[in-house]
Amino acid sequence: MDLLLIRHALAEDREAFARTGAGDDRRPLVEKGRKRMVKAARNLTAMVTGIDLLYTSPYLRARQTADLVAEAFGLGAIRETELLQPGTEPEAVLSWLQAERPMGTVAMVGHEPDLGELVSLALCGHGHSFVPLKKGGACLVSFGPRIEPGMALLRWCSTNSQLRKYKG
Repeated sequence: MDLLLIRHALAEDREAFARTGAGDDRRPLVEKGRKRMVKAARNLTAMVTGIDLLYTSPYLRARQTADLVAEAFGLGAIRETELLQPGTEPEAVLSWLQAERPMGTVAMVGHEPDLGELVSLALCGHGHSFVPLKKGGACLVSFGPRIEPGMALLRWCSTNSQLRKYKG
């Protein structure tokens, strides 16, 4: 199984949005973030042969990012999961993947530091993040037959800027 982890694109400023009284889960992407993610997602299609399952955090900015990825890949279904909302332990996500045993390429759109911790757990067996994902960035790891901590291989990790400049 290949696991494509994507951090949500550039969103409204946290403090400014908090002053509106709306919850952080309703914070949307800004136009600049949306435009950058459209180009990055288009280039992702040259870096990843396809996505079989696309999961997203229920937070608006992640869902909006997932919508852009789905559009670029021609996907219809996006599945929201509480496992990708901020603060979820990476062990919970990996345990869920172990139980589900999805095939092909699974993409997950979420938040930092959670995604970086998940990458670290997958690669090294611990969740101490050493792979921070910038907004709109992505990372691809591959698992063999065992989806367990420390059993993944890093294929690549890119910032949003690198994704936008990619010439496949």
